[in-house]
Amino acid sequence: MSFIKNLLLNLFLISLAFTPTLFLNAFIRPYNRGFYCDDETIRKPKLDSEQINIFLLVFLSTFLPIVIISIANWLTHNRYQCRQQEHTAIKLTLNDVFLLLFGHGLA
Repeated sequence: MSFIKNLLLNLFLISLAFTPTLFLNAFIRPYNRGFYCDDETIRKPKLDSEQINIFLLVFLSTFLPIVIISIANWLTHNRYQCRQQEHTAIKLTLNDVFLLLFGHGLA
């Protein structure tokens, strides 16, 4: 029962962390400024090689760490299984993934 309680608490905290970001994106629009045509910093166009794709960004910042956390927790759990009988690798992995998502919400 405590696993479900912790799961619900983690989901609540993640949603609480994402609330300011969602609020700002929904109700507050950024200030648009003009620019000067002779500004040297914007005269050259951005190259596609200098930009990162949004899917690559999400993959590198979310999915890849989740896979690494899962593998690390599975290996650690199998190595120290006798010391932590009450915790399973899935519980540890979910807890760490919730911490990662909570950090994404704060960022």
